[in-house]
Amino acid sequence: MTIDYHMHTPLCRHAVGLPLDYARAAAAAGLEEICMTCHSPMPDWFDQWPRMTRAELPRYVAMVREAAEEAPVRLKLGLEADYFPGTESYVEEMLGEWPFEFVLGSVHMLNPQYRERFGHLPAHEVIDAYFDELAAAAATRLYDSISHPDLVKHLTPVDPLAHEAAVRRMLQAIRESDICLELNTSGVRKPEINSFYPTAPILTWAAEMNVPITVGSDAHAPEQVALAWPQARQTLLETGHRAVHRFTGRRREAVALD
Repeated sequence: MTIDYHMHTPLCRHAVGLPLDYARAAAAAGLEEICMTCHSPMPDWFDQWPRMTRAELPRYVAMVREAAEEAPVRLKLGLEADYFPGTESYVEEMLGEWPFEFVLGSVHMLNPQYRERFGHLPAHEVIDAYFDELAAAAATRLYDSISHPDLVKHLTPVDPLAHEAAVRRMLQAIRESDICLELNTSGVRKPEINSFYPTAPILTWAAEMNVPITVGSDAHAPEQVALAWPQARQTLLETGHRAVHRFTGRRREAVALD
């Protein structure tokens, strides 16, 4: 695989390294193309810590554009944008202000607003609610790919077979919206997770349902670019996928895994 579509900058307040550093790391790893997807601004009432502010967004765009001029690989401008009910118009307006090539959609269940919303539910209901939130995010058609799609396992263990109906609702919403599902490799660098997002059963169902895939390392430091790429490629092939996808001007193109 020669692309990586998920990486961050210091503007999100929990990453290190500038876009050019990521591009150089990508070239060293044999990649041809990367996309910066730092955490997007959200309304003032939403959790502000792990993201850039709206006032910093022009700086982010300029940072990526300037790095792209001397990067040794194709360096694209993207964004990781949260989903939370009631923020759709804010996100739509923000995305319309800049020429993003690719937008990830995320549901972060550790967010205080989500903890308040679902904290009273038993664990098995939280898991189903999470996948239904991802389905709702997909249905907005604001995003190009749904990121780290079993991130809820940070809160509680997830057996996808026990939640197959909810997972399939998510996958069906993604398919109907004609967007992608992300294979995110960052879980392998987290001892408490030690697996990809999502796990193999979800990827298998995605292949059965013809859900296209993007891949991202969710790098928060340059040395994390293309993390576990050989294993990710093998996992995709074993679960029935034959291509991953890249974006130009938010239009999808398949890149064969063979």
